[in-house]
Amino acid sequence: MKMKILVISLATILAFSSVVGSGEYPSSNRITVQENPLYIRADGFLVSIDTTKPGVMFYSGNNTTEIFSVSYLYLFAYHDDISNPTYYSNLSEAAWESTFNSTEEEDGTRTVVTMSTMVDMKSDASSVDDWGKLTFNFLIITKEKRAQLGISLKIEGMKALPEVSHLALAQKLQGDAKLILDENRMVISGINYRWESKATVKMGYESMESDVSSYYSDDVLYLVYPYSQNMVEISHYSGEIEFGETAVIRDYFSEIIGYGVGILLGSLALGLPYAAHKKRRKSPFDMDSPLYRK
Repeated sequence: MKMKILVISLATILAFSSVVGSGEYPSSNRITVQENPLYIRADGFLVSIDTTKPGVMFYSGNNTTEIFSVSYLYLFAYHDDISNPTYYSNLSEAAWESTFNSTEEEDGTRTVVTMSTMVDMKSDASSVDDWGKLTFNFLIITKEKRAQLGISLKIEGMKALPEVSHLALAQKLQGDAKLILDENRMVISGINYRWESKATVKMGYESMESDVSSYYSDDVLYLVYPYSQNMVEISHYSGEIEFGETAVIRDYFSEIIGYGVGILLGSLALGLPYAAHKKRRKSPFDMDSPLYRK
């Protein structure tokens, strides 16, 4: 009986160890909620998100020195020359709705900020009101003196634009940035800003994968998407962010399953020999049993 209690206790401790091990960081990490801006103080950074127009600023945790900032300025629709767009939308003039969620996990402070608006496309001659709904998702992860920013974009319900073959998101960057276009990322003072090289586009009911190109000029980064008049949606997700070779977003579900399998195997390894021993000792077919002793 004592052995059985020991086995059950060991299994219980292991089962809860994964939950206890993912405990929260100290209370020095905090979020200040106000209408604008939204402040996140986590580890070595102060992050400010402008919720009236899309922009993210990183400051050092000890003072107000800006390390890196990105502001999302325009959405261009053009044919051959991005400097001469057929249509454009000034994103700072749109009415944005925003939500956020932040958690403190073992792998760092993880914040997701979502901003959405209806986009009006303008040209010199005309405009297309409510051309489509644009949604940004910013994934911000901070840990000690390192931080990550990943951008995800979705445009849905798009109306047809004539004489257009590409869409481009123009964003202003500030900071001493090292651009690594072949890896779709920038590194600025310990901050890693990245985006995926593929997007999913929808033509009517048919979806396909498409390349996302990028180039950098005069502190402006352009992410360029293909466009056709029958396109109704673009989804460009950049959720997989890593600190070097160590994944920031851990698969807790797999860990729990792993712990469960370990507990099961451990219980079998410890419990079966004990059960077999008890069974042998009590079996009426055991010739060493007191039933067969004279």
